[in-house]
Amino acid sequence: MNTDYQSLPRLKDSISYVYLEHSIIEQEDSSIVAIQKDGRIPVPISSVTCLMLGPGTSITHAAIKAAAENGCTIVWCGVNGLQFYASGMGKTRSAANTYTPRAWG
Repeated sequence: MNTDYQSLPRLKDSISYVYLEHSIIEQEDSSIVAIQKDGRIPVPISSVTCLMLGPGTSITHAAIKAAAENGCTIVWCGVNGLQFYASGMGKTRSAANTYTPRAWG
């Protein structure tokens, strides 16, 4: 078990969200890339908290897996993120601070 907590990324060092539309998203190495008519845009998925997919976006299974392994939430949404359709979350990295309800009595 790695107990070097200094090497863990902090939330303040991450990108809050990335909104993409009219693109094809594929896995590239341990990151993902958005392919649009203007070219390829690399997305550092390990530092993104939420990936918002707008209309006309297609994503591969490998890219979904890469996002889930890096703890990135994926949201399928409407134009400019105004409508919510679905979301998916990766596994939690640690359950050390998880609240456990206790029975009264």
